[in-house]
Amino acid sequence: MKQREIWKRIGTGLLSATLLLGNVQCVWASENPESLNTSAYSEYNISLSPSKTKGTGDELGLLGSGLTISWTPVGELTDHAELRASIDKYLGVTGEGKSKQGSLYTNIKGKNDYNNVFSVAMNNSAVEKALNTNKNFIANAACNSYTDLDIDDEEKCVNMALNAYFNLLPDGTEANADASLTRAQFMAMVMRADTPVTEIQTDTAFEKSVGQSEYNRYAQSVNKDSYLTLNNQLYNSSMTRAEAVYTIVSRYYADSLKNASSSASCYTDAKDGGAVAKSDRASALNNSISNPDSGMDRELYKSLCVAKEKNLLTSARSRWDEAITKNEAIALLRSVYTHKLVECNAKGTLLTSSSTSTNKTTAVKKATATKKQTVKIKKYKKSKKLYVKKATKAYKVTSAGKLKVAKSLKKSVKVTVVGTSTVKKVKYYAIKSGKSTMLVKQSLLSKTKPKAAKPSSKPSTNSNHNSNKPSNVDSGNGTATFDPNGGWDDFIRCKMPGVKPHHGDKCIGYKMVNGKKKNIYYNKANNKCYFIDWDGLKCDVMHKDAFKDIDPDVDGFK
Repeated sequence: MKQREIWKRIGTGLLSATLLLGNVQCVWASENPESLNTSAYSEYNISLSPSKTKGTGDELGLLGSGLTISWTPVGELTDHAELRASIDKYLGVTGEGKSKQGSLYTNIKGKNDYNNVFSVAMNNSAVEKALNTNKNFIANAACNSYTDLDIDDEEKCVNMALNAYFNLLPDGTEANADASLTRAQFMAMVMRADTPVTEIQTDTAFEKSVGQSEYNRYAQSVNKDSYLTLNNQLYNSSMTRAEAVYTIVSRYYADSLKNASSSASCYTDAKDGGAVAKSDRASALNNSISNPDSGMDRELYKSLCVAKEKNLLTSARSRWDEAITKNEAIALLRSVYTHKLVECNAKGTLLTSSSTSTNKTTAVKKATATKKQTVKIKKYKKSKKLYVKKATKAYKVTSAGKLKVAKSLKKSVKVTVVGTSTVKKVKYYAIKSGKSTMLVKQSLLSKTKPKAAKPSSKPSTNSNHNSNKPSNVDSGNGTATFDPNGGWDDFIRCKMPGVKPHHGDKCIGYKMVNGKKKNIYYNKANNKCYFIDWDGLKCDVMHKDAFKDIDPDVDGFK
């Protein structure tokens, strides 16, 4: 059935009652106030109702029907079995229990982890792609699992499916997607979204401030990111969207919040009302809700500016003074985690979090930045012309500071040299090629044009020409002389005992390159000989049988 979308606004009397009398509770517009999971609830007001201030969040229907807040590694969860199976299917998850594998179970180190967390999973580009591709299928699975979802809102259905899969907040047969969250529930959700399951102890000081609650051991680590100084009444009453944004920005974008300007672009319904002392924030928030034209606390306003900059809320209006719903909370978290992926623009990116739980364990760690290699070119005041001594490669410098083959240079080609550079102790000339600057090893360029080899007009008298031995003679410089009846070995051909084949290609000799001995391998399939250069690339060398399979009439050889 299609559920009516309900936007719950926290009115003037809401926080006033909290501040003055300390008893805050939701009163539903239902004939049966104990039936808290009904999908037909209407807008509510926070008023004096001490009989229902239990400190457990039951008024939102999230812990009804005997539900408790369990904390189990995602790979071992078994509730919502059909929905879970559908998500596994469409996101490519295989295995069972602790053996589950796939993008949902890839942790921040890139390893399989049955105790993976929501933040890391949503920060995985493979997961994001799979969710977008299979949105309709996952939404349908969610609608089949819950009685109060409508397929017309696929995004909401997917959010509820993810909530169930990662057990962010417990539910039963109804998703309660449009139920508002208390501060206790939102804070607990955030912690459970970015922290792996582990043993933690309740902070007694925190519990003394907010009272006993099943949410305490999760919410306590998010307390320092809370906009308000919490007491029992505030902790267990509905949270505004502005506060939710503040908590998220403080937790994941602390530096941006610290450096934010109140003059930055913000949402159309937000207004800076000036700085407010932290002790006065609750009354200031209540006054802002009552008198929107007076503006809000500057610190709260700046958090909305950061959210605007990061595009965490996609609409022009923030609806900051409304209560945040379960669906909106999950959408906000997804927005943060996927934004971090785009912001860092790297595979396996880790999120940064200012959170610290009492056991000092968190799934969100700061990525160690890798230092990029810097390639500097010392330019000449005046360019000069040099010749290529023998066929070689010209390299371009990638954005990561690595060298990549850009083009081949033929022997005797004249190039324009504009400078020099050194990469990994190897000296290069910087040459100009069109609008690009490339690097060529200095040892392969010279001032004089190399002379072309003149083949002998006399046939070879080498009696071993047709034998398995080389048909040429070492010239003393690591190369061999020209063989007029075929090619020539541009290397020393000899037995190389103990040298292993390279991808099946046998080592048949060696060649001296820049004073270093390079093994020569023979690729029989392509009739080519080559060595592996310093950059891992194959460099072909001439060998005596190079022309054996060439038809002179077809290929133009005379």
